[in-house]
This record gives sequence, C-alpha cells and structure tokens, in this order.
Amino acid sequence: MTTRSKKPRPRYCASPTLEWAARPDPTPILLASGLEPAQVEAILTPYGLQRIKDADANLQSMAGDPHQRRQLAGILPSLLEAIGKTADPDLALNQWERWLASGVSRSAVLEYLRGAPRMVNLVCTIFGNSNSLASTLVRDPLLLYWLAQQNVLSTAPTKVGMERTVRQNLETVDATELKLDALRRFRRREMLRIGVRDLLLLADVVETTASLSDLASVLIDAAYRIVDAGLRSQYGIPMHRNRRRIL
Repeated sequence: MTTRSKKPRPRYCASPTLEWAARPDPTPILLASGLEPAQVEAILTPYGLQRIKDADANLQSMAGDPHQRRQLAGILPSLLEAIGKTADPDLALNQWERWLASGVSRSAVLEYLRGAPRMVNLVCTIFGNSNSLASTLVRDPLLLYWLAQQNVLSTAPTKVGMERTVRQNLETVDATELKLDALRRFRRREMLRIGVRDLLLLADVVETTASLSDLASVLIDAAYRIVDAGLRSQYGIPMHRNRRRIL
C-alpha cells in the first residue's frame, strides 16, 4: 500500500509546538513604564515581529485609556501568540490597530474578546494572512459578532440562502440608494464569509469558486431589480418603438 505524504499545513493553521510555551510575558509592554528599547525588542521579537518600533507604537495606540489598556493586556499574550503564527505578524498587528481605531466601541470589543479566545485567534488569522479580508473587517467592525454566530463559518453559503437574505435586507428600505447600500453591505459580508472559510481550509477550491459564482449571480440579479424598479418609478414602464409595453 502506498503511503500518501501529507501536505504541509499553512502557517496560519500550524499546530502549536513546545517552543511557543517559552515566549516572554508581553504585558509589561502595556503595564510597565520606562522600558528600554532593548527590553521592548526582547519581549516582542520572539513573537515573530520584526518592525519593533512600529509594533510598540501600534500596541500603545491600541491600548486607549487606562481601563482599555488593562483590558488589552488581558488578551495580549494570546493575541501575540496567534499573530506569530500568521504569514505576516507585523501586518496583523497593524491591522489590529486600524480595526480598534475604526470607530468600534473599544472597551466592548476587548471585553468580548476576553471571553472569546476563539475569536481572538480568528481575527489574528484574518489580519495576518489576508489584507482584503482585513480591510472588510476594518470597514465594518461589527462583522466580528456575525462571524461568531453559529453556522456562519461552519456551513457553506447557498444560493437560495443568499437570495433569501438579500430579499429580506432590501425589504427594510425603500430608496434606491439605500437599497444599493444594503446590497453593498451584503456583498462585503458574504465575501468575508467565503474568504474566511477558504482561509481556514473549511472549503476547498471547488466550493469556494462555486460560492463566489453564486454570490455574483445573486448580486447581479438584485442590482438589476433595484435599478429597474427605480427607473420604472421615475419614468414609468418602458415602451418599445411599436408602443408596446416592455414588461
């Protein structure tokens, strides 16, 4: 019997090894005062960070007020360990800073993450491996809570499900521009879901491609219906040259 060699797992899916247990306590970065640059470097370098000055600046910016600083310190060890396993730890930390500065309630998010270590790992995976997915989360920070809902990531999206969701979203607004805005939000949300499932290896290439195709089909159909309804409302039912109505 031929033994199949296992494919190497992507870095963001790598299993923790014993060497990760020896990382220094990073909380003094936030809670101690007067650390020398060499001390900061000694703490952050083992987590895979290379641009130490920028990393320290990002952490200080992420900390916010004294209460938020203590909240961030509470998740900092797991956060740094998680970004250290991504493709680009420095990028991941920079995305964290952008995300917490994007207008989200920093205290509420940090408190939520303190009780949801799984989501800390997920956010780090997104931020350190995909700039486009990170930008989506930065633009709409509350999608964090949507990703945490049951079946959002564990179940593949279906065309029927996406059509139903679009229909429900559009029924709540009347103006054409508001409908188009709702459609854009839906697109960002579903692109995030599909991308994260691909990133976490929860979907193969065939499923990911099919999901993207289904999403495109749903978006085109919905956009056509929105614009068509708006034009009919403004100009009436279009007429053919023979004066017959075009339905």
